[in-house]
Amino acid sequence: MSQMRELCLYRLSELIDMFDEGASPLLDGLRAFSCRNAAACEGDATKDANDPNLYLRSYALEDEQYLRCVTYLVLDFESLNEGRVEIIGYFTLSLGQFDSTVLPDEVRAMLLGSDASRLAGKYVPAYLIAQLACSESVSHEEFNGASLLNFAESMVKRAAAIAGGSLMYLECGDVLVPYYQNLGYVELKEWGRDGLLRTMVKLIRVDDYEDDMASVFC
Repeated sequence: MSQMRELCLYRLSELIDMFDEGASPLLDGLRAFSCRNAAACEGDATKDANDPNLYLRSYALEDEQYLRCVTYLVLDFESLNEGRVEIIGYFTLSLGQFDSTVLPDEVRAMLLGSDASRLAGKYVPAYLIAQLACSESVSHEEFNGASLLNFAESMVKRAAAIAGGSLMYLECGDVLVPYYQNLGYVELKEWGRDGLLRTMVKLIRVDDYEDDMASVFC
């Protein structure tokens, strides 16, 4: 049985500071990444950015520089200690919002309880989890989409603990809708992007705030 990898999570800007933006280890790591199943990888499908491999190589550094979104990389810890960047998976986070009228009734009810009518005509802030992609260099048993999503949701909860916010969402193809529904996401059927992607939302619960407030401030 192969030994389990020790993983670590870094924001791309941290690696830029560590290696310098033009340093070979960082650029080599970005170029070497190949999504396990690029055809099924979910992401923000704008222009060529729907390709998770191309996004990481061509857009991530610039988006990080201008804070359009932030990219987090799951790395092999041993490789990093040796001065190499081996990317096991990555995701990006950014801010978004929804017209409250498109939210399912059960989501509106969870946001404001019995007084969900207070949301009428308002936009609800939300955190977008985008570009979820696992490397083809590791097996599904070693690291999978659910593990990567756990990393992403943890970072969203930390942000919500500091700045507020009650919703997170992601976009995916039709085939992945049941998968995310099993993980607690609800489809916004009236919010698809030109019929290409489905939008899935999930509530950030009060308990999540409390747990992550402790991790941030203790």
